Amino acid sequence: MRQIFALPDISRVGAAKFAFAIAHQPVFDSLSASSYGMYLVHYPIVVWLQFALPAVALGPIAKGSIVYVGADALSWGITLVLRHAPIIARVL
Repeated sequence: MRQIFALPDISRVGAAKFAFAIAHQPVFDSLSASSYGMYLVHYPIVVWLQFALPAVALGPIAKGSIVYVGADALSWGITLVLRHAPIIARVL
């Protein structure tokens, strides 16, 4: 029950961290600009990675981590490439 009462404190710390974080980092700016495109293209990537991994002899946590990191990296990369096309850049 005490964990429920700790949630507002955790969110306040996170909000304060973002409120006073003035410095912009190029990596996070690129991630922010690409987030909608990543949302649009990530589903087929996740499905493809999940179907590619059953033959690999790893545990479920390792496979989940591979899918998570791989989907993020591939969807971010694909979105960056797609944003160079003028027509698609207007949408993304």
